[in-house]
Amino acid sequence: MSEVSGYGVFTLATVKENIILPDDVVVYNGITPDDDGDNDFFFIDGIAKYPDNTVQIFNRWGVKVFETTGYNETNNVFRGISDGRITINKNEQLPVGTYFYILEYNTGGSQPQDVKKAGYLYINTDNN
Repeated sequence: MSEVSGYGVFTLATVKENIILPDDVVVYNGITPDDDGDNDFFFIDGIAKYPDNTVQIFNRWGVKVFETTGYNETNNVFRGISDGRITINKNEQLPVGTYFYILEYNTGGSQPQDVKKAGYLYINTDNN
């Protein structure tokens, strides 16, 4: 036991294990495309449940560097390589930096809903 003197704010909390809703899509916004098996591509958890989707990624100047439909969690993913129409070196990694994504998908089911999410994506290709 320790003695507390003076004034202060103390907060206690418990963390619930299932804080992500089972039908929600979670976007992880950092990738390190170095083929080490960790964060090698832009991972959107749960997107495979909604195959009617579109993902677009833009650089900081608003130039589209990637676009696809039917994004999933395995083979149709963004690995930090541009496929934009003005790309000079299509087989090279994009530079380290912040990019921006737009994700659109339809929930389908008995009450389909169009969902749009946007945010940032950080690509780190430094091996340091």
